[in-house]
Amino acid sequence: MRVAIIHDVLVEYGGAERVLQSFLRLYPTAHVYTAYKDEVMVREFFPPLNKNNLHCSPIQTLRLGKYGYLFQFLAPLIWGRLHLEQYDVVISSSAFWLSNTINVKHPVHIQYIHCPPKNLFNLCPKTKIQKLLPLTSILAWSYIKSLRRYQNIIVNSKHMQQTMRSICGVPSEVIYPPVIIPPHPALHNKGDYYIAVSRLDNTKGLELMISACNRMRAPLKIVGAGSDGRYIQHLYSLAGPTIEFTGRLSDKKIHHLYKNAIAFLFTPKEEDFGIAPLEAISYGVPVIAHYGGGAKETLKNRKTGLFFYSYTIEALVHTMQNLKPQQFIPTSLYDYAKQFHRERFEREMKHYIEGVIRR
Repeated sequence: MRVAIIHDVLVEYGGAERVLQSFLRLYPTAHVYTAYKDEVMVREFFPPLNKNNLHCSPIQTLRLGKYGYLFQFLAPLIWGRLHLEQYDVVISSSAFWLSNTINVKHPVHIQYIHCPPKNLFNLCPKTKIQKLLPLTSILAWSYIKSLRRYQNIIVNSKHMQQTMRSICGVPSEVIYPPVIIPPHPALHNKGDYYIAVSRLDNTKGLELMISACNRMRAPLKIVGAGSDGRYIQHLYSLAGPTIEFTGRLSDKKIHHLYKNAIAFLFTPKEEDFGIAPLEAISYGVPVIAHYGGGAKETLKNRKTGLFFYSYTIEALVHTMQNLKPQQFIPTSLYDYAKQFHRERFEREMKHYIEGVIRR
């Protein structure tokens, strides 16, 4: 079976890229199409991809780097020019860059929606160009049109399912993203510092955890990278002496850090799903999370950690002070996390795709 995967951009490694890795495990001969890529990231996380099976749009030559998000308005032109008739199945993996807006005539098109382009539906601020040019309504119309045309829509959480129905008027099926679970419960020392694993962008609520740890003088390791240099400098300026930014680390190094973590801090207001806290749980680390978004359905208060309900520094500090890590048994956390393991995602996706083909 000839498969094409349309993936927004390959610049940062996050949840969408973990999904792409699973798609490539299912269909190792698939061709991947993306708006643009970061060479270093692709070499590190997608070594099988090369010039023969990874295809970038013409804007790759512009080397947009951290400013690529400003060119979202070009997305319908980028995806509309693709010719995909030679494939049997096309899977679009879509968020900000609207990769689901491809024009597919003959192949089966399956849309995996991580989240809608939030700036188009007033779920986050508009880009600078959108403030100057009246493009939002055109892009939103193109996005919804594609959703309704192809219909085979999968989302990553019940929270996102409700969001897509309310703002786009489309039904969808939930298949939770893949979480890499260790083969057996890890040793955990309940330890020395708090940890967060996250892209450094302004949707993740990192200011809140930094401010809370500053107030408590608590050690915090923030693992991850970002593309917005100005925002990263802002985070550095907020951080006190107990805050450490490790940069992007390999999975192996992250898993080693979990061994001595007190708890994992998860502070987005309305995260679409949240893979990282479930990975932390699988390594025996309890999670302190804001009660919102996908976390409300994937985490359980007093079973996987603690929720804080008011989005304030005071509420987070209070919850951190009330957490008793010794009450959370690593093997129990591990057993809970197993329901989200990568093999489950791949099995459910394969079953869904085969079902669509048989229709």
